[in-house]
Amino acid sequence: MAVLFSLCLVIGFGLGAAVNGTFLIYAFAYVIITACYSLFLKNIPYVDSLTIVSGFVVRAFAGGAIVNVAISHWLLLMLVCITIFLAFAKRKTEMHLFLEKQIAGRKVIGFYNLKFTNLIVIISSILSVVVYVLYTTDKKIIAQFGTAKLFWTAFPVFIGIARYNYLLFKTDRAANPAKMFLTDAILCITFVSWISIFGILIYG
Repeated sequence: MAVLFSLCLVIGFGLGAAVNGTFLIYAFAYVIITACYSLFLKNIPYVDSLTIVSGFVVRAFAGGAIVNVAISHWLLLMLVCITIFLAFAKRKTEMHLFLEKQIAGRKVIGFYNLKFTNLIVIISSILSVVVYVLYTTDKKIIAQFGTAKLFWTAFPVFIGIARYNYLLFKTDRAANPAKMFLTDAILCITFVSWISIFGILIYG
């Protein structure tokens, strides 16, 4: 198994180097982050969640490197805020299952503080909306998309995050974010509304 993993790793790095040297750097960084997480960072409260966030950020930069597109500071800020929100929302749900229903999960959950985790969730969700609004009203973004009305797309974003928070604080459905996004009607509607408004403003 270890030999197969090493072989896949070498092939992956080789293909990455052939495609883009910068991508290879990000790919190597992601492997290091993943290895450190698996070995010891997953056992350190809060650091484990932030490590997951850093992995998403590195993957975004890697994707940008492949298509030769620079990651803007707005995209980076939004990615950081929303991944912090989702990561700690998942930890909050795991704490709820552990404390209220005695469902065993990650060992590190026992070292989390519920009030502090709730605070991080609330702050990161607010920042996600604020950063998105600033993004839609930025002069460069307005010039890029040719419209000053992108701020209207912030309403479904706000509703979606508010709905996610409601489900998070009232239920344990946030334990599986992907399933929740696919099964909750309001989240689906807000997502479709966001795409529709964005499309109408740009192409309408």
